[in-house]
Amino acid sequence: MLAVACAEERPPSLPHAAPVAAPQRWVRLAEAEKWPAVGPSFASRGHGAGEYVVTVRVPEAYAALYRGLVAGAHLPAGMTVAAFHEHGGERASVYVMTKEASDDWAYLVVRPDGVLEPAGAVAFCARCHAEAPADSLFGSPRGPRESAASDTR
Repeated sequence: MLAVACAEERPPSLPHAAPVAAPQRWVRLAEAEKWPAVGPSFASRGHGAGEYVVTVRVPEAYAALYRGLVAGAHLPAGMTVAAFHEHGGERASVYVMTKEASDDWAYLVVRPDGVLEPAGAVAFCARCHAEAPADSLFGSPRGPRESAASDTR
């Protein structure tokens, strides 16, 4: 009987599947849905070129600050703004801004089911909001006779 063996030969490696990470969720979504709306819902010109109806919500403690936005305003660290979007009556993404202690804003895009979009999806947010007149915020649309920090993006 002849046995052939070679210590140098190894069976081919099987491909390893990368571990699948559970999707990250925005833990404040249910809370944010209960925050007061800080103005009427409006057709957004900056998010989807008018395809979306937006309702902006902020925590009660910041509602008066947001409603009173004027050009040049400076907002406190910790303030969070959530723009809830609808398209054709269906819930769409929520765009979130949170003012950090560093005086910068952190941006999130949250899917309707609460799952966060990858961080790369928010680079455009920061670039556009840097042009806003009130500490990176455009504010809610206002009537023609009211002063506004907003260009209704």
